[in-house]
Amino acid sequence: MQPFAASLGSPRVSALRRLDLRVSGIATSNAATQIAMLSAALSALSSGHLCRLEELCVRELGVIEEVRALCVGLDSGRLSSLRKLRLDSCMLGIGGGRALSEVVVAENLPSLRSFRAHLSQLHDEGVVVLTEAWMSRPPPPLEHLGLSRNELTGGVADALLVLIGSKRVRSLE
Repeated sequence: MQPFAASLGSPRVSALRRLDLRVSGIATSNAATQIAMLSAALSALSSGHLCRLEELCVRELGVIEEVRALCVGLDSGRLSSLRKLRLDSCMLGIGGGRALSEVVVAENLPSLRSFRAHLSQLHDEGVVVLTEAWMSRPPPPLEHLGLSRNELTGGVADALLVLIGSKRVRSLE
């Protein structure tokens, strides 16, 4: 992981347009070390060297500390070209929804058109936290919001309808 983190922190990586990162879980025996290494790799998102990155797909974040490490990188405001953010098979839960709600905003991701959290255990509460954040802070200019396979119920429909009705996300499909 350290050589990978070092390569992402290099100025040479500025040509990168798409990054697909699969974490594949953390062993409990050395979880702190693995989370520290992942945090170092994801901190490259805030280095400024990935300012031309257009697509980021992160797969299989297994614990909230990994989600928070991702959010540190997203919160930097240095991913101004990011158009697609995909979180697949991540264990987001309510805490992950809350962490994402603080960083997936227009100020940090002004070009974000597509946000997808697929099979990521976001649940109703996580979606509600996201939509409430987008009602209080300018949301990114989303055109696509993908929330499939997150054990959502009809209870989340009201929060999404309020968001769409508010016209804060004008071009949402």
